[in-house]
This record gives sequence, C-alpha cells and structure tokens, in this order.
Amino acid sequence: MWFDAQIVVYLGVILGISAGGCGSIFGVMASRFVRKRLHKKAVLTFATGLIFLGVASACIGIIALSTQQPYGVWYPCLVTETLLIAVVSPNYVIIKNIYSKLELNV
Repeated sequence: MWFDAQIVVYLGVILGISAGGCGSIFGVMASRFVRKRLHKKAVLTFATGLIFLGVASACIGIIALSTQQPYGVWYPCLVTETLLIAVVSPNYVIIKNIYSKLELNV
C-alpha cells in the first residue's frame, strides 16, 4: 500500500476540494471574461493546466490500479481525472471557438 489509510482519506479530500475549487474558478473566469474578450491567454492556459492535472491524475490512478492498490488509493485519482477531463475539455473547445468568433467580428 502506498499510503496509510488515514493519509489516503486526507489526500482524497484535498484532491477533491482542490479540483472542485479550480473548476469553479475556471467557470467564473470563463463566464466573466470570454464574452468581454478579456484575458484569453489566462483562461485558456488555466483550462490547459486543469486538463494536464486530469491526465496526470489518470496516470497515477491507473498505475495504482494496476499495482493492485486499495480502493481508497486509486479511486480519488480516477474520479478527479474523469471530472476534470470530462468537464474542462469540451468547455475548452467551446471557449476557444467563442474567442475565435469574437476576434473575427471585431
């Protein structure tokens, strides 16, 4: 086992709160800045960072699952990965398209 059971609980809570907080910050940034044509680089870079964190979390979760770690070790990683990639990736494409359309309409 990679971690003690108590540490796994804390890591899962911290990972979940961090991913949820970053997702909410991304949502607020996108809703406030995209239509006003503000901070394009910051919004898209933040989204790319969240997608990267999702992929890294997926790698850690898959490695933990393949090495037969307990449920509490691999599950938080795979849940975080699923949510980050499933939510942020489609929104990244949509936001990038909106920025492109707004630039063409200048």
